[in-house]
Amino acid sequence: ETKIAYSSIEYDEELYAGLNTVTYSAKFYDISGNLVDATPIWNIESNFEQYLTIEYIGDSVTISASEKMANKSFTISLDGEGYETVTKTVTIHSFI
Repeated sequence: ETKIAYSSIEYDEELYAGLNTVTYSAKFYDISGNLVDATPIWNIESNFEQYLTIEYIGDSVTISASEKMANKSFTISLDGEGYETVTKTVTIHSFI
């Protein structure tokens, strides 16, 4: 079994309130920097989860936010055994 040395949260676009859905993907790497298959353990922390639409698909999580949530922030964490937890603060942008 290959040991995971580190992980990252990857995404292609910023999140806009009431406008788009962003996919955050878990990537896991061994000590040589090679991609490794692993099951992500996502943790999303906010005080307004009722205004977020969250869907877990494979090694990714998709998130969209209500238009009421512009300029708010929440955190996504990728937890794992044997390697450091990675945390990303996501700011929900206003389209206007």
